[in-house]
Amino acid sequence: MRFIFVVDGMNRTKKFIFLIAVMLPAFVLTSCDDDDFPDEPPTASVEGRVFTQNEFGQPLWNERSGVTVYLETAFRNFTVQANNTGVYRLTNAPGGTYLMRFSKPGFGTILRTGIPIRTGNPQFEVIEGFQQMNTVTLTKLPTTAFNNVQALLTGDPEEEDDPFVLTVSATMSPPPPPTGQAKGFRVFVGTNSNVSRSSYVFQKHFTTLNENFTVEIEDELFDLIPSTPGSLLWVAVYGDANFDESYEDETDQVIFPNLTAEPGQRVSVVIP
Repeated sequence: MRFIFVVDGMNRTKKFIFLIAVMLPAFVLTSCDDDDFPDEPPTASVEGRVFTQNEFGQPLWNERSGVTVYLETAFRNFTVQANNTGVYRLTNAPGGTYLMRFSKPGFGTILRTGIPIRTGNPQFEVIEGFQQMNTVTLTKLPTTAFNNVQALLTGDPEEEDDPFVLTVSATMSPPPPPTGQAKGFRVFVGTNSNVSRSSYVFQKHFTTLNENFTVEIEDELFDLIPSTPGSLLWVAVYGDANFDESYEDETDQVIFPNLTAEPGQRVSVVIP
């Protein structure tokens, strides 16, 4: 009898342990409800429109499709396409400060930084659930070429205020249209033969109504470049839209979005 009692006790002990093992997961599962899990972070929906124009600022209504919009915040990024009316949309966008890049082959790329997309109290107007981004206009890149580029330096090095005048001349092709619209170009000046849109000391935007043009640059240039006798100034001329546009990218470099891919022939002039 004593032996049977011990065995029976062991059986009861095993049964008790078994019941605990079965009931514990059920208790854990039933004791958790939705409040025990964090909610999904709130998101926002954004909408905007991109316009396209030529180098004279005239709308190109039929070229609004094919624009790519890249959006980046923190460690997330998204890419959306604008439709044939230039409208783009992004849903489920996390809140944050965004960089937005607008691009299309054959057009200048536009960058916008510091754009606040908020999931609550949005800064932008909300229409049908979409925060309305500011419109952006892309410009078709000019194809202007420059021939017979020349640079001439005149003046008196003894003059303290305005010692020199830099004169730049060239012939542009194609010329300004006969309808009277001015064509734009941008002159870059540097101190070495690599002068370009990204390597320069001085730059300035100009427009002209003439195929053959001449422009003068005076004290604003020589406030930046030491007028050391015998040193060289290098000049590069790029085609540009007939309006002046530039912005700083995320590295604080100045970007000129509407320039031709390459300048005309680089030329140099000696400082007397």
